Amino acid sequence: MTLPASRSIVRATALLASAAMAFAAFPASVHAQGDARACVAAVEQGQILHRDGKLRKAREKFIACARDECPGPVRRDCAHWLSEVDASLPSVVFGAKLRDGRELRKGRVLFDGEPLHDSLNGRAVAVDPGAHTLRFELEGAKPLQIETVIHEGEKNRLIAPTLEPLDGPATPPAAVTAPEPSAPPPEEPKKTEPAESRPIPVAAFLTGGVALVGLAGFTYFGLKGRGELDDLRSSCGPNCPQDDVDSARSKLLVGDVFLAGGLIAAGITTYLVLTRPTVRNPNVTFDVQASPRGATAELRARF
Repeated sequence: MTLPASRSIVRATALLASAAMAFAAFPASVHAQGDARACVAAVEQGQILHRDGKLRKAREKFIACARDECPGPVRRDCAHWLSEVDASLPSVVFGAKLRDGRELRKGRVLFDGEPLHDSLNGRAVAVDPGAHTLRFELEGAKPLQIETVIHEGEKNRLIAPTLEPLDGPATPPAAVTAPEPSAPPPEEPKKTEPAESRPIPVAAFLTGGVALVGLAGFTYFGLKGRGELDDLRSSCGPNCPQDDVDSARSKLLVGDVFLAGGLIAAGITTYLVLTRPTVRNPNVTFDVQASPRGATAELRARF
């Protein structure tokens, strides 16, 4: 974390006072006193540079005041500030290529007008955070200048623009393409004639039902009446009560009526089935046709 300006000044003042007391209490050689003054000056300059965002130069100052020749309190603080700068110092990896994909390695990159040494060897280069102007001056390519913003703490950011060759934009070879196959001619829709059928009319189902009812009634009442007459003959001979005889005969008569109705209904049903007319069924067709613009579908119904 960067120390505020006021705190930095107070810290630097304290270091100066500490160094002055050390000089007064422990006399040393002129050379040692000069090293101490240089250490304290590096502290002040490093704090100002750190505050202004010039982390690369601030790092150099903190390295200078973290040497063994500097007083103990100065050395410890500078080592701490150096670790903070290293964490905040961003780094960039530069690269460049032509439009045909060839990489460029010979040349230089100017960082705000200052050449960056070993900027195209694929390794990360420490730079200051903030808005910067980059200019790529590489052999075999036209110079390129770009504007960018590098954020504090950003590590190993890749900046690899594409440059134009010196002889103008590269013209890619003409691609050889096979001729597009011609679209097949549209198929003629298949013509289908509506099918004919002879459906059984509804009336035939009704009369057929009546015929079945007549047959069932004839079977029931016929068997019922015949059974009663057989019982009378076996039980009372020719002297049976007339009412019982009339009841049995009535059942036989009702059965004959059902039989007659069923036969008539069956005849009508047969006539309706045999004479039913021929009709055309509704015909629904679904055609899919191919064309140069795509495919079309058509649904048609005929009655």
